[in-house]
Amino acid sequence: MQAIVESRDSSITSEQFGDWVLYRNAAHTYVALVRFSGDSVDRIYAINGEWDLAALRSSGSLTEFVDARGGNVVYAVSFEAARTYTAWPINDTITFAFINAFRVRHGGTPFNHNAQLHSAAYAHSKDMHDNNYFNHFSPSGQGPSERITASGYSWMAWGENIVSGVTSSADAVHMWVQSNAGHRELMYDRTFVDAAVATYLASGNITTLKVASPWPW
Repeated sequence: MQAIVESRDSSITSEQFGDWVLYRNAAHTYVALVRFSGDSVDRIYAINGEWDLAALRSSGSLTEFVDARGGNVVYAVSFEAARTYTAWPINDTITFAFINAFRVRHGGTPFNHNAQLHSAAYAHSKDMHDNNYFNHFSPSGQGPSERITASGYSWMAWGENIVSGVTSSADAVHMWVQSNAGHRELMYDRTFVDAAVATYLASGNITTLKVASPWPW
């Protein structure tokens, strides 16, 4: 399991979120979320790696994330040395990194993170919670394009994914990967270059992904 963490890629950066460390390289061909116990890896979620699944299966508790609509390929794995039942985190930065890794896996370049789209995504997640609905359109009729415009982003094309009730970034992305309603394809559609994801943390977390391309001024 330690080998999943170690890499000679000099572009890899790390960012800490409580007990977790997110590792990623500039191209997002390497993304891993790791929890350490002392100097040893306790839990790990890795995407876009080359793994010896047989060895991992025999040495601990392994979960395989399968892209059922993409040839039943294992696109990510999570592994723990022992059953610790430590909750996986849900965090916008982590979710965004996982989305970009899935996008790169399908031949795209990483999304540019956009603060205006993040504002629109968070506003929609919060509004769905506050007004007790789950839909791309609010009870007042406001839709994704209006929310993006209100954020100040001048768009030529846009898309939106939503998910509720998930407790980790990995599960949020996996729900979209498994969807047959276009959510999976939206994450790697090359029409879009900018994106942001935002979760409103409450009972039944609600997450919104906004993707868009700017108007060519």
